[in-house]
Amino acid sequence: MLNEFIINNNDPEAIILGDLGSGFTYDLLTKIFKKLKAGSDLIAMHKNRFWITKGGLSLDIGPFVSALEYAVDRRAIVVGKPNPEYFKMAIKDWDILPENIMMIGDDIEIDIKGAQNCNIKGGLVKTGKYDKLKVKSTGIKPDCILSTLADLKKLFF
Repeated sequence: MLNEFIINNNDPEAIILGDLGSGFTYDLLTKIFKKLKAGSDLIAMHKNRFWITKGGLSLDIGPFVSALEYAVDRRAIVVGKPNPEYFKMAIKDWDILPENIMMIGDDIEIDIKGAQNCNIKGGLVKTGKYDKLKVKSTGIKPDCILSTLADLKKLFF
């Protein structure tokens, strides 16, 4: 699929930002910043704040996307959750009514609210980066709460 694209590192039309883990450096962010200031668009796979690695909590790309947006005074195009288009594509591809779909996730804002904004049910799982205080402070009400994914059996069978 990559051969369908023309890669232009000198004057790119867009910078696509995904997960780089420890590959994010000040130098890399400065290079991206300069391309954006020169007119490139910023496309972000998502804007998650953090994720969990074997070493514990780690910054995800969201803080880097936000920093770049602030620096160039322009919004990124977010193509993943919680962008409604992400969910609408799934609804269309699956040819299922949104009310017959449930998004299961551990992020109250990205997974659950993103789904609910598209009339998809949101099931919050208390694993991964689930944070009871965060859930309470958002006011977002999941359609169901699961202790683990194994609890799906109880929900549907």
